[in-house]
Amino acid sequence: MILTFAKLQRISGLEQPAAVILPLDQLRGLPESVDSLDYYVSAVYFLWRGPSLLYVGHSHSVQARLVSHQMARDGRRSGKRIPFSRATLLAWPHERSKIITDRLRSAVTEAERAYILRYRPPFNVQIPRAAVAS
Repeated sequence: MILTFAKLQRISGLEQPAAVILPLDQLRGLPESVDSLDYYVSAVYFLWRGPSLLYVGHSHSVQARLVSHQMARDGRRSGKRIPFSRATLLAWPHERSKIITDRLRSAVTEAERAYILRYRPPFNVQIPRAAVAS
């Protein structure tokens, strides 16, 4: 079972669940499996080596992005080699037929940015710019 921001919103009672920053021990305990996910899931994902948070990222096709990280890690493609052993994620499922809205894109980017600023993972060398409200 994936922790989605809709669930986080219900749990926290907040209208903007991206404003909720989970403690590291809760992030470590998030589900790891993405095998059962619909390909079209937007997420903030966390790459770990043991108990250490190495990298925070976001994607609107999380399975493809995690495969990309695995291939870079294993030397099968160029890119940042992050020596992670597992990934956890907070997800926003969305329907395959729907366009990713500006609101969704903004929420995911803002959540990623908040986690990077809070935890300063060593492989996040750039902090994403704040989303521009439209």
